[in-house]
Amino acid sequence: MVTVVACLLGGIALGLRFKVFILIPAVTVATFFVSIGAIVANDSIWSTLLTLVEILPAIQAGYLMGISGADVAAKMLGRRQLHLCHGYRTKRIRFAIHRRASCHSLT
Repeated sequence: MVTVVACLLGGIALGLRFKVFILIPAVTVATFFVSIGAIVANDSIWSTLLTLVEILPAIQAGYLMGISGADVAAKMLGRRQLHLCHGYRTKRIRFAIHRRASCHSLT
């Protein structure tokens, strides 16, 4: 259960920062560490497969949660910054805000 939560949080962190192609090395590294842990602990192949079936979807679900959370946060941040005219976090928001009006015309 702890590993599933850790993989979920790791997937969220990956979703906030990286594009979808980061899932390939993340899944590969997770599979490698689970396999090494199973060899050291002398676990059966079924136990190892069950662990992989638990943590690999957790990484992917966490990634989806992180990406959707980042999108919602960017939209909320963009609306707020449209009125405050502070620094911008993403290129998409910066382009949309500069396209609508400049900072000097908002005040």
